[in-house]
Amino acid sequence: MNRIAAASAALLASTALAQAGGLDRNQLGTGILFEQGTYVELGYTNVNPTVSGVLAIAPISSGDIAPTYGYATLGYHHDMSDSLSFSLIVDAPYGADVAYPTGGMYPFAGSTATLRSQQLTFALRHEFSPNSSVYGGVRALRVQANDIYVTAPSSGGSHIASMQMPIRAMDT
Repeated sequence: MNRIAAASAALLASTALAQAGGLDRNQLGTGILFEQGTYVELGYTNVNPTVSGVLAIAPISSGDIAPTYGYATLGYHHDMSDSLSFSLIVDAPYGADVAYPTGGMYPFAGSTATLRSQQLTFALRHEFSPNSSVYGGVRALRVQANDIYVTAPSSGGSHIASMQMPIRAMDT
């Protein structure tokens, strides 16, 4: 019994660590699969977060490091027969924008990073009865990170590290 409890705790801990990156912007909704007839869904989300902090060793504020961002979603659903339908979903499930304000004495002042994603999902749904159905499909996901600049006041505010990291298309 202790092994099962330990394995469960390890699994829960690993799931929490996977979420710690905070890259999720929206989740794939399956609700569109259950629409009737032909259905189109358009959406746009605009987020204006405020994220700041203070150094523990000195009262130096980071300022607001999270710029405003937005993303669009598109969903299309069509019933091919009474029991078979498909949906096509285009969205941007992952992303990150960090921009430390320039100036001041905060150690990462002027540092920036961006991450973008595009996802295309094609799903089929087969309805066995009004209360029973099965669905599945394929998803293509592209993630790109670039424009990562790290600065530090100890170097006079100049770039001590500058890198560009394009991440090639990944299918899941």
